[in-house]
Amino acid sequence: MKGLPGKREIFGSGSESESWPSWKRPAAWLAWLLLLVLIPFDAVRAEARIWIDRDRLALDETLTLTIETDVAGLSSLPDPYLMGRDFRTLDHRTSQETQIINGQVRMKLTMVFTLQPLHEGEIVIPTYDFGGARNETLRVTVLPPRATPAAQVDARQEGRAVFLETQVDTRTPYVQQTVGYSVKLYYLPATLLDGALKQDPPEGANLQQLGEDREYSQSIGGRTYRVAERRFLLVPDRAGKLVVPGARFEGRSVGGLFGDFFGDMRSDTQLSSTPLTLQVKPLPATAQQPWLPLRGLRMRYLEAPQSARVGEAAKVVVEVVAEGASAAQLPSLELRAEGDAQVLAEPVQTHERFVDGRPQVIATRTFSVIPGRVGRLQVRAPRLNWWDADADTARVSALQDLQWQVLAGANIGPAIGAQTSEDTPPRSGLPTWLPRGPWLWIGIVLVALWLAALTWGWRLWSLRGARASRSTTISSEKSAGGSAPAPVDGHALKRALASGDLGLIARSLCMLAQPPVSDLDALRRRLADPEQRAAIEALQQARWGGGDPVAARAALRKAFAQGPRWLAPQAAAVNRLPPLYPS
Repeated sequence: MKGLPGKREIFGSGSESESWPSWKRPAAWLAWLLLLVLIPFDAVRAEARIWIDRDRLALDETLTLTIETDVAGLSSLPDPYLMGRDFRTLDHRTSQETQIINGQVRMKLTMVFTLQPLHEGEIVIPTYDFGGARNETLRVTVLPPRATPAAQVDARQEGRAVFLETQVDTRTPYVQQTVGYSVKLYYLPATLLDGALKQDPPEGANLQQLGEDREYSQSIGGRTYRVAERRFLLVPDRAGKLVVPGARFEGRSVGGLFGDFFGDMRSDTQLSSTPLTLQVKPLPATAQQPWLPLRGLRMRYLEAPQSARVGEAAKVVVEVVAEGASAAQLPSLELRAEGDAQVLAEPVQTHERFVDGRPQVIATRTFSVIPGRVGRLQVRAPRLNWWDADADTARVSALQDLQWQVLAGANIGPAIGAQTSEDTPPRSGLPTWLPRGPWLWIGIVLVALWLAALTWGWRLWSLRGARASRSTTISSEKSAGGSAPAPVDGHALKRALASGDLGLIARSLCMLAQPPVSDLDALRRRLADPEQRAAIEALQQARWGGGDPVAARAALRKAFAQGPRWLAPQAAAVNRLPPLYPS
């Protein structure tokens, strides 16, 4: 429920990834560009859907218009603000999503508008151009403002910001008749923080929620309330008195003007509606079986051909609209053909919704009739027996039977699977998934650039490895020669001399040797420069013999300005004794 953060259901070892080397980045970008170019955008057909959450509403209510389309081939964005003569746009939200499906890039754009009608009557929502395809025309019936219930009048007089309302479409249903039961939570914007709505099922009846919760706005007494509506299908199991428990709401609300800034201004909100009492009537003595109590029934052909041919399927589509019923209560729709014909029926498609607080189900079924011989064919339409709950009488609804004159089948031309010269596409020698036209040449150029970038990156990588190997060889040769000083890091010694800490200076000097030595005496024995040995001696006197620390630091800074100079390593002593075990 929007506006109530915190609870959406108001009712009711990894390893670090390494960064890519700099030489790989151009190749990666070119690879992504190549992928985007080779993906056939032109193969994606623009698809679009536009729908509304309801087609009947009162003048003081709102509806939600949703537009969902593919960006491919979209010349311009639909502008619902053009409906300013019929609707006022209260809210507008837009989201975008990119998908790659079967090698095709699909960018989906979703726009949601909250609209409030400006006048009563029938309003036609215009069609929009979605890349050459146009949506079906939508019609909305706007009724007069709803009469304000007594509960809302009391709540407004008391100045309440949150209140509940429950409604049923009839108080005297029949056994097994589907009753529309709705629970509405009214609240002023920015008053509720979170909460949950609960509805206990009654004894002696089946209670089932229909669809998702709906949200809209409604004006009551000059104040605009947000309404969260939950709808149920209530089916009594037995005759007699039926009590529907009241709905309950538990949540947190803002207790004052500064409730958003001070936690102590928030308060717990608990509401409950008044239980409803229904008087359930038993089955009438003249009721037909199967028992189907309804408030109304309409049937029509959505598609019905006037003739047919032998061996060819003739498509027949039947639609049934039942008021005050659920999809499970409707009997199966059947179409029968008298004579040499075969009838193939597809599964029934149903859609349940609420219209003026009353449940309504729309059932659609498609039949394929295949005649077997030439001549006259009669197709029997579906017939439904039902009980009119408002007039307390039995009724029969049926469509007119279809009378066809079956003609001979059309001559079969080329063999199945064969192609004519006109239908055969020209052979280009290229795979069918490759793009045509300028995209192909752009893709070839990007492939060449991508290969060049890979070659260039590989050469840079090889040169860097060769330089590293050459520097390692030179270091090894210098270490073996003994006369060249080993590379050292003099920054640590400089920082130690700048700090004035004699102990830190001594440790930094010991770290100059490779491997490091344990004390300054061992370091002095390895140095070849008399000046550096004298500086080490001055440091020892400053630390332990009362010498001048400033002079010692100056002597060390001067002596080690060019780095330490080490004694040449002594050659290993030659063993002149004969071996103990001659070979």
